[in-house]
Amino acid sequence: MQLAAPALADGTIDFAYGGRITEANGKPVEGDVALKITFFHDKDGQTEVLSVTEGLGKITLQQGIFQFRLPLPASDYDKVFKSADQPVWIQVTDLTHPQKGPFPLQQVMVMPYAAKVPVDGITLSFNNEGKLTAGPSSAPGANQFITKDSQGRLVWGTPDTSAAALQGQSVSTTAPASGQVLKFDGTQWLPTTMTSGTLTGVNVSAPLVNSGSATVPALSIARAASVSDGYVSSADWLTFNSKQAALGFTPVNKAGDTMSGGLNMSYIKLKDNDGTDNYLRLNANPAMTADLSYTFPASDGTVGQVLTTNGAGTFSWASGASVSGTAGGDLGGTYPNPTVAAVGGATAANLAAGAALANAGASVNTASTLVKRDATGSFAAGTISM
Repeated sequence: MQLAAPALADGTIDFAYGGRITEANGKPVEGDVALKITFFHDKDGQTEVLSVTEGLGKITLQQGIFQFRLPLPASDYDKVFKSADQPVWIQVTDLTHPQKGPFPLQQVMVMPYAAKVPVDGITLSFNNEGKLTAGPSSAPGANQFITKDSQGRLVWGTPDTSAAALQGQSVSTTAPASGQVLKFDGTQWLPTTMTSGTLTGVNVSAPLVNSGSATVPALSIARAASVSDGYVSSADWLTFNSKQAALGFTPVNKAGDTMSGGLNMSYIKLKDNDGTDNYLRLNANPAMTADLSYTFPASDGTVGQVLTTNGAGTFSWASGASVSGTAGGDLGGTYPNPTVAAVGGATAANLAAGAALANAGASVNTASTLVKRDATGSFAAGTISM
């Protein structure tokens, strides 16, 4: 069903619309019918824009074909066709035969005319049931094909099995004998008997092997091995197919592998081997502002040795820490042999004097006296009040 180009008339816009109504088997409906047309803006028919029955109460069908002009007021036209790019669908309902229900939606296309498929009565035609047919009405015979006769009608034809030339070269008129083949002799195609010969040898290249003789060859191929070519078995193929694509480098993936060059990692995790998930993690200090490189000793140290640095990134083993320099705090002198300068704030001299006083048999050492330290840090005999 197609919608013709609109024509303006007396403030209305006429649309010439046509279609064809048939039975379920394709037979055209005849007689008069009452129609209703409904316009939609969606192809699913959910949004009805306009429905019209006026002027469509008696439409005459000819071989199922109907045509009518539908005058639309300008307001209805603008409602249906809002703009040039507004898609519009139309649905026709046969009110005379309501059991048919509404016909499927058709998108409105502006066409010069709406008509059935044009036929010439020779190649295309409508049969008595209104069905479009092409070609001959009879069934073809074996090995027939469809072609045109001298009048242009489609007919069944039988191919001509005779040929006067192949690829522009003449074919001999001599009838072939059983087992002969067609052979070109440089001038024409001739039926020829193939000549037989004797096999004198078979040359093969590895991995093919001829285990037979020169006249009765027996060709075989062995299964490929690590050092020889051959066929790939299904088991080999499955093994090969399960491998991942080439990495482009040699991975370190087993004990004993070695690698060279730099390995960029932010940390190293050393997992224990007791079956738990505990690990030792070595981290690079995120506060570093420059690259650091450390070189460790080439061998293990001895008992008691410690790891020291030369300040340039090289570590070495050392036997204890050698202390040097000026002593401080309660010690005096220099390392490695400092002297005791004070104890608890008391000088060594005062401590020695106090000890001498405590051990001396002086007259001041009377009963109930003791050695005590005064506010200056000196020691002398004295008493305490209880």
